Order: sequence, then C-alpha cells, then structure tokens
Amino acid sequence: CLDLMSMLKMNRFHWHLTEGLGWRLYSERYPRLTSVGAYVGQHPGQQGFYTHDDVREIVGYARRLGIAVIPEIDLPGHSEAALTAYPQYSCFGIPPRIPDVGFTPAIFCAGKDSAMLFLKNVLAEVCDLFPSPYVHLGGDEAPKDHWDRCPDCQNRMTALQLHDTHALQLWMAAELA
Repeated sequence: CLDLMSMLKMNRFHWHLTEGLGWRLYSERYPRLTSVGAYVGQHPGQQGFYTHDDVREIVGYARRLGIAVIPEIDLPGHSEAALTAYPQYSCFGIPPRIPDVGFTPAIFCAGKDSAMLFLKNVLAEVCDLFPSPYVHLGGDEAPKDHWDRCPDCQNRMTALQLHDTHALQLWMAAELA
C-alpha cells in the first residue's frame, strides 16, 4: 500500500486504527483494548492489532518514502470494540452488542470524568507513538440516543450550559483536542 502511494506521489497516509468492530492499536496502559477489543469482529479479517514496534516500523518506512502517517482514533462513536473491553466508559456501564456491520448507539460517555480521562490517556499514548502533528479524532456516526437518556451527560450539559447533545459532542472534541 505505501509503495503504491509513493509511486502515485501520495504523501499522506490516514491510518484508521479504531472501529466498532475492532481496536487495532496496542495500548500499554489499557491492554484490554487489544486483548478484547481487537477480536470482537466475527470474521478473520476483523481480527488483530498493531504493536508499538509494528507502528514504528510502518511509520519509519512511510517516512523513508516521503509519506506522513496521520493516525485516526474514532470517537465518541464507532466505540463498540473499546466499550466491550471497558464498558464502564459507556453511559450505562454495559458492554454493547456487536453488530455484523454498521454501528450502535453505544458511544463513549461525555458526562463521565473517568471516560474523559481514559480517552485523554489513550490519545496521549497515540501522540507519543506517532510523530505526526495531527491526530484525527473521527466524530462521525455518533448517535446521541444514550446521551439523551444518560444522567451523567445531562448533568455535564447543565453544568456547561449546553443546549443539546450536539453541543456536548463539540465540547468533548474540543476538550480532547
């Protein structure tokens, strides 16, 4: 893939490392992200993860080809794999049902300080591992069904004087950025 990108003079590799059906990046601080989260998908192609050594090798090879690697950690949606490993960071503390395809209303809870700390710690690990000045936080397909009913999210919205859950997601993204 990187060789073809180089041949075509493409110089940015946007590496989508997380998804509802699998967490693909090893975390030293949160090893269940991969011991559990990398294997929630039902098909062999949905299994596995990259170690830190794998990442360093790929980033180094890409750099030699003139390609910058931009990691993506998708949140608050597409979180089923991570929330299967760490359900306490969801709104209701229960593991989500893993769909064959698509996504569910299970997203990281924006109202829990513990969930925000978890995400900040994960992102700090990503920033330490990748030399890119950018980390893509995703943000798409984050249904707010749970946030609309979650007392923690509702309390956070009241405390911050936010009018709706879309504003809560904007706050969350700014806080993590």
